[in-house]
Amino acid sequence: MSIQTKKGFTIAELSISIGYVAFLLIAVATLIVYSISIYQKGLTLRSVNNAGLELIDELTRTISDSSNSYPDCNALANTTDRSRCRSNWGNLVYGQVNTTVYIPASNETITAPAYGFFCTGSYSYVWNSGYVLNTDGTYYHSSTREGFTDYKQSIISASGTTVQDYRLLRFNDSNREICSNAWNGSPGSYPASYATASISPDRSITVPNEVFNTKRELMSASSETQLAVYDFHVHAINYQDLTAHALYAGSFTLGTISGSVNIQTSSNTCKDAPDNLNTGFAYCAINKFNFAVRASGKS
Repeated sequence: MSIQTKKGFTIAELSISIGYVAFLLIAVATLIVYSISIYQKGLTLRSVNNAGLELIDELTRTISDSSNSYPDCNALANTTDRSRCRSNWGNLVYGQVNTTVYIPASNETITAPAYGFFCTGSYSYVWNSGYVLNTDGTYYHSSTREGFTDYKQSIISASGTTVQDYRLLRFNDSNREICSNAWNGSPGSYPASYATASISPDRSITVPNEVFNTKRELMSASSETQLAVYDFHVHAINYQDLTAHALYAGSFTLGTISGSVNIQTSSNTCKDAPDNLNTGFAYCAINKFNFAVRASGKS
């Protein structure tokens, strides 16, 4: 009677097989992580682009329906003063203040926008930049890691109600109370201080209750992809006496404030993640938008 022997895998063969399967699983898992990261990055970029296009549409509608000059400019008797008033007009309905920003990840200090305002003659806009709104330690006001609480712009109602932690607010403000108050603290007297356009505007802006009560946040802090304004610039208005039209031109930069990824302002891109599997990088996006709109003038 012959004895039958059972054949099987050796320890070495089992080890090689298990190692191969483990390597395959790691490769598949890595591919899935990268795919999810790329998908999320696409969603973040789309969110920024959609918000930018919506803001351009918003500005186009409000500027098109706005007044093209202040009656006070036309009322000035001196031709030079009248021309000076109009040439400065673009700067006087717009203001943006810079501040020092410290980036601990790269140990560098930059000068970046902190807050600003823009009055179209029908609606007015105010914003705090993504730098001063930062709460995850990406940015600080100084190398001692001082926060930005005292560097945010505040809007105060006549009755004393204050809002500060906003991103981009819109107000019904046909008299441009926000810009008038920011420049010289005297709503209604604008543009009495047009010659001092180089002076930094007030950080705290007081407006009438009827203006304050119309505020609307255009960038929700509750959304998954949290967005903020990083820069907003409006060029001086090109005003035409013959047609009574005025042309606005400007640009703004929108970006995320989540993800703990530094934004490279010089190239308007997010800096590369410190490692290839950093999920925060997928939530970082920034883009610059340009606009040009004609104001048809007073009715």
